[in-house]
Order: sequence, then structure tokens, then C-alpha cells
Amino acid sequence: MTETWKVYRALDLISRIKKEETHEKYIDRHNAFDIAIESMEKQIPKKPTDVDEDTNTFVCPSCGHTLIALDDMTVHQHCLICGQKLDWSEEDE
Repeated sequence: MTETWKVYRALDLISRIKKEETHEKYIDRHNAFDIAIESMEKQIPKKPTDVDEDTNTFVCPSCGHTLIALDDMTVHQHCLICGQKLDWSEEDE
């Protein structure tokens, strides 16, 4: 089982548990679930947008910040601003 698949399974489980807990006494757990979900979603690789090889810039698909690479853009495995894992593969898998 790939790491990405494990993240998808955990996200599904946490999301279902959060939906089941609707009482106000669970508000702290809801906040913790939100943080966990946000963090786990950033582990799922996403393709950068607006990739410009002439200027070595690309935009993070999650936070929208433009990043500049000094050399090879694909060296950046994560967004330096928000931590989103980046997918530099040529094809959609």
C-alpha cells in the first residue's frame, strides 16, 4: 500500500468520525480533526501550476504563492510556504 493511499484512508476515517461527533463538547476534537485533515491533505502530491521554465517559477496548487527555483524546479518536493507535497511527474497517474 502506497503512502498516498494510506493518507487517503486516514483522511476518510477522520472525516467520518468528525461527522459523527456533532455535540458541542467535541469542539476541541473537531478543531484537532481539521488540523489533521489539512496536514494530511498536504501529503497528497499535487502538480504545480503556471510552471514557467524560462524564469524557473511555479505556483503552489494549495496556497497560490509563486516560487522561484535557483536551478532545477523539480528539486522542490514541497512548497516552501505551506508544505504542500509537489508532483513533478510528466503524466497523470
